[in-house]
Amino acid sequence: MFKKILNMFSQYKGLSKSAYVIFYARIITNMGAFIWPLLTLILSRKIGYSALTISYISVGIGVLFIPANIIGGKLADKYNRKKLIIIFDLISVTFFISCAFVKPGNLMTILFAAAGIFANIEGPAFEALIADVSKPQEREKVYSLSYLGHNLGFMVGAAIGGFLFENYLSLAFIIDGLTTLTSTILIIVFVKTINIQDIKEEEKNEYENDEDEKITSFSILKQRKSVLIQLIVFIFAAFIYEQWSFSVPLYMETLFLIISRNLERSCQQS
Repeated sequence: MFKKILNMFSQYKGLSKSAYVIFYARIITNMGAFIWPLLTLILSRKIGYSALTISYISVGIGVLFIPANIIGGKLADKYNRKKLIIIFDLISVTFFISCAFVKPGNLMTILFAAAGIFANIEGPAFEALIADVSKPQEREKVYSLSYLGHNLGFMVGAAIGGFLFENYLSLAFIIDGLTTLTSTILIIVFVKTINIQDIKEEEKNEYENDEDEKITSFSILKQRKSVLIQLIVFIFAAFIYEQWSFSVPLYMETLFLIISRNLERSCQQS
């Protein structure tokens, strides 16, 4: 088993220093990502919204995230990616930490929704930065390593968040903000972008040329129908995946309430 794990990680040998920094930054960020996995329970248990109201809020936040991603993509195409990450991460962190100092209610909902919007604006810049710090021949591995870091951190973060939820929710907001800030500092200090002019012509892919400005998202979708099909598949996959953060927490909460009541009755009868 241990050998298999070592073999899995061995494929990531020899990547740039920036690739490993992004990997650790992903782990740190997602290790502290307590709030989004607990969002439904916060809205239900702490604020007291009904399941129907929570569904409206979830849909509303999801709808706001769409233009946020589009705006983030446009900004990432025009401006320095590292600067965008710094600016929007700081704004997002400010909103998250602010949630720690307000009582659970409508204001808290607005604050962490705002934090999520700015985090989504920053998202495309972060994904584009991965391409900026890697050469074409290693890019697949760098993205794979980044995604691995995301999963490792998120796995641990959700578990820790569960322990903090009941009595230390304010601390969860603060830690969430500080871990994001830590990963941002790592990116500022250690991540170095690669100048496209330094990449040999034979190492470039079809989109890394002097005419990148003329290539639009729509032209890529028109040329590559498979990308459009993949986007449609992702939409359905996201719908299914969202049930883990919406339906499952509500179901588990109801299930545990039923079990605890039955145990209480059993104890009283005995």
